[in-house]
Amino acid sequence: MSKQWYYVLFLLWFTFTAVTQILLFTNGFLLTRVTLKLNSSCDQQLKCDSEPQCENLLNKLDDATTTCLAPRSKVVLLIIDAFRYDFALYNASLSDPLPYQNKLPIISEMINSEPQNTRLYQFIADPPTTTMQRLKGLTTGSLPTFVDAGSNFATHEIDEDNIIDQIHKHGYNAVFMGDDTWDGLYPNRFIRNFPYPSFDVWDLDTVDNGVISNLFDEIQKDDWHLIIGHFLGVDHCGHRYGPYHNEMSRKLSEMNTVIRNVINSLDKESMLFVIGDHGMTATGDHGGESDNEITSTMFVYSKQQLTDSKNLNNYTIKQVDFVPTLSTILGVPIPFSNLGATVLDVLPVVKSVIPNWHKSLFALWANAQQLTAYIKTYANNTRTFNKQDLDNVFEDFEKLKVMMQSVTDEILFAGFVKNVNDYIKNVRNMCEKVWIQFDAYSMARGLLLFSHSIIFIYLLVNGLGDEKFDQCLNKFVIGSLYGLTLVGAIASFILLYFNIVSDFYNTFYFISGLCNLGVLIFLCVQNFQEISLSLNESNKTRKWNDIVSRILLTFSALMLFSNSFILEEAKVMLFFLCSLIVTFLLEFGFLNMDKVNVKSSVKRKIVILGLAIGVLIRFSMYFWKCREEQGCKDYFASKVSNVNRIEWILAFICLVIFIVATKIWLRSCGNLNGFSSTVVLARYSPPLIILCTIGFWVVHKLPRDTRIKIIGRWSPDTMAWIVYGFTFFGILSTIIKPLCIYRLKPNQLEVDMRSDNLIPQLAKHVMSAQPKKDDVPLVFGLATVYSAAFTVVAVYLILLWCLLLGDLVMPSCIALVFVLALVLVISSVRRYEQADCVESLFEVPSSLILFWFVMSIYLFYGTAHQPTFTNIAWDAAFVGTGGTLNYKLIPAALVLINTFGSYLITGITLPLLMIAPFSTHVMLPSLFNKKKGVNLARGELVIYDYDQAFLRGAFKMSCKYIMCHALRVFSSMLSSTIHCRHLMVWNIFAPKLIFEAIAMFITLVSVVLGYLLIIRINNKVDHLIKQLNKQYS
Repeated sequence: MSKQWYYVLFLLWFTFTAVTQILLFTNGFLLTRVTLKLNSSCDQQLKCDSEPQCENLLNKLDDATTTCLAPRSKVVLLIIDAFRYDFALYNASLSDPLPYQNKLPIISEMINSEPQNTRLYQFIADPPTTTMQRLKGLTTGSLPTFVDAGSNFATHEIDEDNIIDQIHKHGYNAVFMGDDTWDGLYPNRFIRNFPYPSFDVWDLDTVDNGVISNLFDEIQKDDWHLIIGHFLGVDHCGHRYGPYHNEMSRKLSEMNTVIRNVINSLDKESMLFVIGDHGMTATGDHGGESDNEITSTMFVYSKQQLTDSKNLNNYTIKQVDFVPTLSTILGVPIPFSNLGATVLDVLPVVKSVIPNWHKSLFALWANAQQLTAYIKTYANNTRTFNKQDLDNVFEDFEKLKVMMQSVTDEILFAGFVKNVNDYIKNVRNMCEKVWIQFDAYSMARGLLLFSHSIIFIYLLVNGLGDEKFDQCLNKFVIGSLYGLTLVGAIASFILLYFNIVSDFYNTFYFISGLCNLGVLIFLCVQNFQEISLSLNESNKTRKWNDIVSRILLTFSALMLFSNSFILEEAKVMLFFLCSLIVTFLLEFGFLNMDKVNVKSSVKRKIVILGLAIGVLIRFSMYFWKCREEQGCKDYFASKVSNVNRIEWILAFICLVIFIVATKIWLRSCGNLNGFSSTVVLARYSPPLIILCTIGFWVVHKLPRDTRIKIIGRWSPDTMAWIVYGFTFFGILSTIIKPLCIYRLKPNQLEVDMRSDNLIPQLAKHVMSAQPKKDDVPLVFGLATVYSAAFTVVAVYLILLWCLLLGDLVMPSCIALVFVLALVLVISSVRRYEQADCVESLFEVPSSLILFWFVMSIYLFYGTAHQPTFTNIAWDAAFVGTGGTLNYKLIPAALVLINTFGSYLITGITLPLLMIAPFSTHVMLPSLFNKKKGVNLARGELVIYDYDQAFLRGAFKMSCKYIMCHALRVFSSMLSSTIHCRHLMVWNIFAPKLIFEAIAMFITLVSVVLGYLLIIRINNKVDHLIKQLNKQYS
């Protein structure tokens, strides 16, 4: 087997090892709450409209959880997604209200006109504030865990006890209409079901119109007990425009009309709940735990008088309190895993032979019993609660039981209510504190294996000479690594089969990681002397810029231990970036440091390039996105609903400049002269992609009616799919035929090279010319044959990324891509002047690798991203999909590319760091001096002469680049471990860990793909050279 494939196999093994060890850690850190498959039940149902059944109600309190009272009312439940609390308020003194203010006057009217029948609450959600997690909380009464947020777009049927199943099980009927998430959570639970696709956040009206078209007809029917209508227009308006847009005013006014009409349609036995599942930020996003995100609304109106609660007023309730309250109203058992408290002052007062407070006491005590039974069962099954805390809970419950028996009048009942609510609150707080029990064993194993793997791979890659390294990376070592991985899988299966372990994957990750680590340790011990001498020698000869690079890399890792630095990471990365660029400039002899033999004219050009880089980086700062914790307002937020002509013109100009620049470069290199599928697509598809991209943006910004008039029934998503198609086939063609060259014989050159019809003339001569054996071929583009393929692939990926980023952010992307290109030029000149032989150009300086690493991170921030779930650009999922796809793989991929495109592009184009001096020397010869021993006149064809050194150097560079990212991931893992009980762990440290891990995964894949493309190009060049030698020898 060729040595190049040993490099590939090692990179694949490195990828597998890194991924499994990160997963081993996260499986211990991001645990989910244990779901108990137990259900509450009703053994007896009492109707208190006659004295015999309820005269001894208070004597049946011990059986409250298994005894259900008759339903008090039918319920119409309207869920207005993202219904923030201040949307419901009405302030008559506002002369110029904002678009979301004073748009729901019906709520204020009902509170003033019928105060005994109306309630309004701040409805506090438990983070994460994603729709599916909130629906779980609103139907089960349980608390979501952090890791649940990742399944917001993977709707699975709920198997935990919930109010929808309780209604179905007890013979009552429920009707649903609206967000189709419900259909995935509760399939076949409704007697009538009207789901509408919810994934397209650009569609403000389809779901809402569907609900309205069915809602009032259903209310008029008499076979239902619960009607659920889930409106999405307000939430989608927030995502698309933000709360300050006029569309928000329209949607809230529409909801006001719906609420008013529902109130008028209710009969005397029905009541209305209008709730929000979460709020939204100032930019219309949600998912985190800021006040605006967790504070939603609950409005209640009943035709019957509600319970008088003068002594119980509390205008802020938790969303989990909704479940026991609704269960009590509908006369079904409270779901087994509920952690909420019944809100007594929204219970309708039903005529009965016993006082209303008797039934309230019965409902409240059933709630306390249910909660205590759940805690006992959960503690016995999981052993997660502290024994002292459990003893305190059970002791408090016994005290309440004694107190309950002494409640003989309404005054004593009021005091008892307060004590029960305090008890439920204390139990819930206990659950919140210990809900996520960290698996310290898995976390420790993941940390140790990951850190030691990084260390020993670094020692091998950086400490061994080229020949010795190639000797170590032999068939036996590669076979051992893969063989031990297989042994780990077999051993894990055997342990699982004999019930020695309960988790196959964690066991497999640990055993295989431990075995493979043993191989690395063996290699390091075997070559300890050479590694020690090599590292010692490199420390003696290390240059100042390498020291600066190592310091910056260290600080890049250490900053992840501080929540303040994570919040301001964009600024820190900007500082690192500028520092590295300054070091590159200083190496040209400025400030008399490490003088390089460069002409003064070249120095001036380098300074101009440096200034251009500074301007482009400064330009990208305007596209940073703010985190909620920073309390700032960014450019992106201010423009998301107000794009003017300047932004349009800027976006168009940036795309045109990018395409023109790349086409000029490739044409000057001679890589666009051929007729292969790769060259033809590279020549013509980018302009078409730009036209489709601009067209897609323009059409989607048009009002709906105008859009229909212009394009009719033709879907604008077609333009996005054209972009996807050209991108896919362009990259596929480049992989299959990576050589962007054109072979021409001398007798085919009898054409006017200045003619506008050059290509037709060349084509005519190619068709008519007869080959002669002694002809010497002329091959266009051979001097840049390696870089051309990477440039073409990069163009496709960048244009795709621009489409997903949108017209607002795309200019920053283009600006930073030019920064990458300009730094490649500057570094090429520097490395050439410092080289003493061609082989030394295959040793990429650490400072340049670190720059590429820092740039991958800064590109993330410079394209309006932040490591928070709230700031994920979910809009990317709807580019071309319309939110109507039945499967979520494509939308998920689009979101990943949008969010982590910087890591994908920098990973795949990493080999350009090694190739750049050869192509730059050919295309910009005025920047280079002539040097003995470093003849690059043939450009990248020189690489072919030293292909083994090139492939080895690319492999080592890839490993070093991966290890930079691995160090960041390890720091995030260790930081999350240290701060696991920190106040900001779930808001800052855990999201940062998840984003760093995903970035690492994408980096690993992209680097491997980039290296495979190198091998593909090199093999094709080898085939071409051998073919030419055979044909013309």
